[in-house]
Amino acid sequence: MLRAKSARGLAWSVSVPILIGFVCGCGRTPEGLMIQPRTELSTILVSEALAVEDAKSAVRCPTKVVNRGKAVSIRLEATACSCYGVYYNGKKLTGETPVEIPSGESVLTIQASMPTGQTAKSYQARFAVPGADGQSQSVDVQCALQVLNDISVDPRTWSFSVSPENVGQLQRETATITLHYRSETAEDIKPRFPQIPDCLRIANLELTTPSEEIEPGLWRCQWTADLEATVPEDANPDDIPFPVQILMQRNGQQQQAFAQLITRVKLPISYARKVQLGRLYLGETSHRRMQVNSPVEAKFRLQPKQSFDHVNIQVDDELASRHWVEISATPTELGDFQQTVTFATGLDEQPEIQINVVGRVVARKPSGDSNPN
Repeated sequence: MLRAKSARGLAWSVSVPILIGFVCGCGRTPEGLMIQPRTELSTILVSEALAVEDAKSAVRCPTKVVNRGKAVSIRLEATACSCYGVYYNGKKLTGETPVEIPSGESVLTIQASMPTGQTAKSYQARFAVPGADGQSQSVDVQCALQVLNDISVDPRTWSFSVSPENVGQLQRETATITLHYRSETAEDIKPRFPQIPDCLRIANLELTTPSEEIEPGLWRCQWTADLEATVPEDANPDDIPFPVQILMQRNGQQQQAFAQLITRVKLPISYARKVQLGRLYLGETSHRRMQVNSPVEAKFRLQPKQSFDHVNIQVDDELASRHWVEISATPTELGDFQQTVTFATGLDEQPEIQINVVGRVVARKPSGDSNPN
């Protein structure tokens, strides 16, 4: 079971519940039998979750059972997932064997593996208990666990898109950086950006939410970053994000988060810049059909600017906002296949487009060859 010390020396544990109340089931249960319907475990941080030694059984959620009458037998009907189980007195319960609940207080424990990333988990189990009329009835219990990133950024994607006439003009956005920690003060800590591209600048970084305790022993503070970007003319056309690292150092430990920076020039024609033909067979023709269109309904033509010995392009020569392109390839050499096809469009904003056709050429085995290698 995971236990740790906060910065103030207060012990905490993921098996410390917040009692929500008791339930007697949907129908009539034996008089005096009460089962806790919901338990909320203390929130933990991702760094704490990753530090757990026995992660497979680190989450232990106690469900309190109070029996003010004589001993009764209950049975586990099911859990919402087979990835966790329910234990009583150290033994895992099964649906075949009932367990006897004596008079007084008892604890049923939902036991699960520790999550390794930010999440809100819900562990659920259903028990069959005898009703006052002798008929079995179902009682549901639930356990909630929240795991928070030590440091996070919102939004995670910093996207700057401009039309061609606005290339080079300054674009602005804001981002919120949140730090969770187990100490009262964090104003002396500031996010750092060790490496950012030339087109991006952190114009201002301000602590907008000073330390606030969001639950006993857990604090949060937030910064607002003012972002300024200048989208270059040769902005990445494939929308491949640039990872922006955000670092924070606290109590000798370094925490990090990543934002994804995307800069693009909004052009009238949208298309796949790479067409993957996959496995090609030597001397055989493979086909692939793709669409090239204009999201803004601009009408254009597609005219191949060159011809190739082993690649054939078919496209209607008409003025339209959507075109179907048929690509056929007949390779003559083994190995990697690659050919770049350039089309003229007749649009001033995007006079041409290029499509990279790729694949892998192999020899087809004779039909009588049973050797898998």
